[in-house]
Amino acid sequence: MLDRLERQGRLPKDARELAPLLGPLFCRNPEEQARFPVLFKQWLNPETQPALASVNRIAAPGRDALLAAQAVAQKSQKFWIMGGVVVIVCLLALFIAKGPGWFWPKPVSMPVGVEPTKESEKLAPPIVRRKPQLPADSITIVDHITPRSQLEPDYIKKDWEDAVRHIGWALFALPWLPVIGFLVWRYRRDAVLRQQNASADDLLRCFHFDRLLQPFFGGAQAEQTLRELHAARLEPTQRLHISATVDATARNGGYFQPVYRNRRIAPEHVLLVRSQHRNDQQAALAEELEKRFKSLGLPITTYRFRDDPRWLVQWGDANSPAKYYQLPQLAARHEGARLLIISETGILFHPYSGEPRSWLDDFTPWRDKVWLQPRDAKNVHAKLLAQRRFLMLPLAQDNLPQLVEYLTKPQPHKLLPQVPQTWPLPALIAAEPDAWLGERPPYGADLPLLLRQLEQFLGTGGLRLLRAVAVYPKPHWPLTRALDYLLFGGLNSATLIADPPQRREQRLARLSRLPWLTHAYLPDWLREALLLGMDRTERTQVAAVWQRLFDQAASRDSLQVLSLEVRVPSKWRLQIKFDDWRAISKDSAINDPIFANILRGGKLGLLDFRIPQALAKLLPQNNQSVLLRPAAIALLWTLLGSGTFYAAWHYFGQHALVDYQRNRIAQENTQWPVTIEYREDTQALMSALQNNLKSAQFTVTPQQPGTNEANAANRNTIRYPADSEAAAERVARSLKWLTYGAEAAFNPSENLADKTIRVELNRTYQHGTAFTDKLDLGLPFEPEMVRIPPGKFLMGSPETESGRDSDESPQHEVTIGYAFEIGKYEVTFDEYDAFANATKRKLPDDNGWGRGKRPVINVSFNDAQAYVHWLSQQTGKRYRLPTEAEWEYVARAGKQTRYWWDDDIGKNNAVCGDCGSEWDSKQTAPTGSFKANAFGLHDTASNVWEWTQDCWHGNYDNAPADGSAWLEKGGGDCARRVVRGGSWSNYPQSLRSALRNWLSTVGANYVLGFRIARAF
Repeated sequence: MLDRLERQGRLPKDARELAPLLGPLFCRNPEEQARFPVLFKQWLNPETQPALASVNRIAAPGRDALLAAQAVAQKSQKFWIMGGVVVIVCLLALFIAKGPGWFWPKPVSMPVGVEPTKESEKLAPPIVRRKPQLPADSITIVDHITPRSQLEPDYIKKDWEDAVRHIGWALFALPWLPVIGFLVWRYRRDAVLRQQNASADDLLRCFHFDRLLQPFFGGAQAEQTLRELHAARLEPTQRLHISATVDATARNGGYFQPVYRNRRIAPEHVLLVRSQHRNDQQAALAEELEKRFKSLGLPITTYRFRDDPRWLVQWGDANSPAKYYQLPQLAARHEGARLLIISETGILFHPYSGEPRSWLDDFTPWRDKVWLQPRDAKNVHAKLLAQRRFLMLPLAQDNLPQLVEYLTKPQPHKLLPQVPQTWPLPALIAAEPDAWLGERPPYGADLPLLLRQLEQFLGTGGLRLLRAVAVYPKPHWPLTRALDYLLFGGLNSATLIADPPQRREQRLARLSRLPWLTHAYLPDWLREALLLGMDRTERTQVAAVWQRLFDQAASRDSLQVLSLEVRVPSKWRLQIKFDDWRAISKDSAINDPIFANILRGGKLGLLDFRIPQALAKLLPQNNQSVLLRPAAIALLWTLLGSGTFYAAWHYFGQHALVDYQRNRIAQENTQWPVTIEYREDTQALMSALQNNLKSAQFTVTPQQPGTNEANAANRNTIRYPADSEAAAERVARSLKWLTYGAEAAFNPSENLADKTIRVELNRTYQHGTAFTDKLDLGLPFEPEMVRIPPGKFLMGSPETESGRDSDESPQHEVTIGYAFEIGKYEVTFDEYDAFANATKRKLPDDNGWGRGKRPVINVSFNDAQAYVHWLSQQTGKRYRLPTEAEWEYVARAGKQTRYWWDDDIGKNNAVCGDCGSEWDSKQTAPTGSFKANAFGLHDTASNVWEWTQDCWHGNYDNAPADGSAWLEKGGGDCARRVVRGGSWSNYPQSLRSALRNWLSTVGANYVLGFRIARAF
């Protein structure tokens, strides 16, 4: 509209003329339109803008104050959020660190420092190593391997590991059970607290006082004064008084002078009370005067109005609705009645124009008029009311005689204004009272200054009463009177002397003038500021007053009953029916944690008031924040108790339990002697088994070496009496450990002499069994090794083998006279990444195929050497790369065919260009995806080429025949190293066991990995 007026040239040139155009746009009612020209004029004048900001604080807050308030709010919110996050992180850290040991076995974690990227997650889903297929037929070899040198596990501790974990879990959970029960009980007890309108519901509680409250405007002197209002009034009538008329006419020289008769009528009083809310406490205090009139039998009718007394309401009760009237109706209805108006004098003038209210002329029909004000009048108010023949008096008991005198005796035609005695509101509130009624204080409000001004206005006792009132979320006049009586009526005072009535009236009169009590609304920020500002003595006194109030339950029909608009369960009936609960929870009212805590006998504390908004949003909609304080305390004690129980069990209890079981088993072992029969080639195994069994408290007797060679290939055998099965199982477990997992024949026998367990040792090793060594760093990726026995084989390929090369000849016999260990799988990304992260090396690229259990690629000979050197340092073992002869020995696994399984490539035996697998010519396969050879090794054919120690030689002329590495001797090129096995991208002929290849020591690509070996 303004833009269109400007284009038409009709927009006023003077900015002051814009007010009539802008007013309808910004204003919603006539009051705002009357206010707008004044504010617009002040806005145009730069000199008045600071004053405008102070007057209209909410409508136009200063930018600096707004930014300061936002900074404070953000700082406070960040403090609470950071504090909550720190507590939660600490609890999670404790649970993560200790929880797995309490509740479930420790999971295998990722390598140190390795975090999967989003790209790797998308390209390569989690890889699970396939269950290895059954190996091919084992070859016949001579077994002369020494027993396992690693220490035998503590089987007793391992057997009781689950029981120890469960006991630890039970001790950890034990303190939580009563705490959870306590919180459930508190929730069931506190969940029924609701703030809602009063009703006849049987869940409402009523309270009474053990003494009568002294009424306002009471006392013998005040009652005697008010009784004078009973005197009848003389009202003129239209009937002539004959004798008086004759006398008056005679005295008037014969001219007719009528004299009318008067009639005596009972006095009637009309009380108009200004009320901002139905529970306006200032209006309730004013209506105490109505109660005094009625108690003395004085006729009085009360009406309420808000800002304009021309529109009035007469509240009804539960059985009758409210009735609305206009001022002329009252003038006709109560003709000749005495008029009492109780209101602030600030409504006499328009707040923006400053003109007297026009409705003052509507009170002309009333002859006797009194304006009772709460000591807020000024001289200008007194002068205006005197002109309208209003007697202006403060609303106080001391002014009752002057009130009665004015209403019962003739008054001069002209009233003189009286100098008023004022009690000015605190400066912060008086500037803009409605600004303090919001859910948040006004921008830039100084709350400590506000409290100081409140204390100056109310006095120490008045501020204490306001704090007691702030406990209950809804101002309630009977409750305010009750709290005042309990605080200052002699029950709680140190001297047990009650305050005089005048002091109580002044205190309540000042308190009722505050905008929060006139509007019957106490915002949470004000309650927080009031209640947190109490010292210990005052807090104890306020809590004691409320608890004394709640301890006085009474029947609804008894005297001195105070009904609060809140639902609470009976102290003797905490079990509430579920349907009642459900009906209550549907109510739109809210729980109030402050009031609930006092009601339950709790103490006022920080958590009762300050709940950060970020955390409050996580609470249920019914705002069960009353549980926050007890839950925090209970959680603290529970964590302390759980930590104490766990520490005691972890450092003392579980060790005592394991030691007790170890001693019990040792005593059982002493009852069963063991006889070990061995051969010459199993003598080392016999010695190791004998030492282990003696340490377990068995009595061991070795037999002389037998001469029966027919049992050389048989399994180890354990024969035992029927009732010694548990002890025999412990012997079998120790034997299985020493023989690398070889299962023994377990035979019960009834013919054994002297109840002896007999052990026959026939073999020392289970072929193809992998074992691991734990790294000193505690890393989860331990290399699985297979122990290889000594043996002989033909190295190279015969001239008749299809696809052979000249570098595979001459074929020659190699004797490996020692046992060694070699990796069951090629080194994986998991294992190599642990090394790379520990040594701060760059991680090799996985070509987008995924890491985990896939064989590592893109590693050079130098990288492989660095890995085995690091692994040797961590384990104390002598790790290395296998020699070329060792590699072909374990790859053939006793076979002289092209591949370890046959001369034909077959289907799904490996991954290559035409091997029939899902990964052919695409990428590497997870290690262990194909069946193992007779030695228990996987992927010796294909997947990736594997580095060996040997330098490159063009053929086998003068090659070592003992399986050692062939280096510079014989013209070896050590800048190039031999690689064996073929890869996923080669054709089947490159996967032959005899095929050889080479690569530079610094070379690395996506078809190259390695396998590790170990000497012992």
